[in-house]
Amino acid sequence: MAPVLERADRERGFTLVELLIVVVIMGIVASAIPSVIVSTMRVESDQSELQQVIDDGRLSMTRIRQELREARRVLEGSSSDTLYFWVDGNQDAIVQPGELVCYRVDEIDGQDRWRIARWTGVTAPCVAQNPADSPPPVPANAQTLASTLVDPEPFVAFSPGLPDPANPFSAPTREVTVLLDLEVNNARGPGAIQVEGSIRLRNVP
Repeated sequence: MAPVLERADRERGFTLVELLIVVVIMGIVASAIPSVIVSTMRVESDQSELQQVIDDGRLSMTRIRQELREARRVLEGSSSDTLYFWVDGNQDAIVQPGELVCYRVDEIDGQDRWRIARWTGVTAPCVAQNPADSPPPVPANAQTLASTLVDPEPFVAFSPGLPDPANPFSAPTREVTVLLDLEVNNARGPGAIQVEGSIRLRNVP
């Protein structure tokens, strides 16, 4: 009888307590899986948004740098939120509307976020004819560059200084410093990301 009893002990199944323990452990693991998946997806989404903002800032800075380096002169009306300049594309020293380039910061739907809009003088004027007037509105078909700005004044320095209309012999602007403060739209995102560049005008006479 002894061998029979030993075989019966070996072949008996799990006890109820053991089954309950296994069920509890499987429940804990199963409940943790969705939270891990959601957390992973959230991190990937945040990283994707962050990379998009970084690319947004770099591409915007590249565009501004390329055009401004070819400019003949930074024009009156430029300020911390407006960059207005003349690019003599055909090298004839005659100002044409299509050669007047405007970059202006424009608020996005009252969200305390701003974009940089770009257009040329063919599309619409950049500055008011009378300095006492408000600047013309951004045209509806203006091109949008950086669209996640958190600082509406990215054009931080004009060196040696903007031309003084009362003094035609004043030194023209030869370098512009641009500082883009951008932020991820997601509330979980990091603080502002800065993209900075000092751009020298190569064709200033």
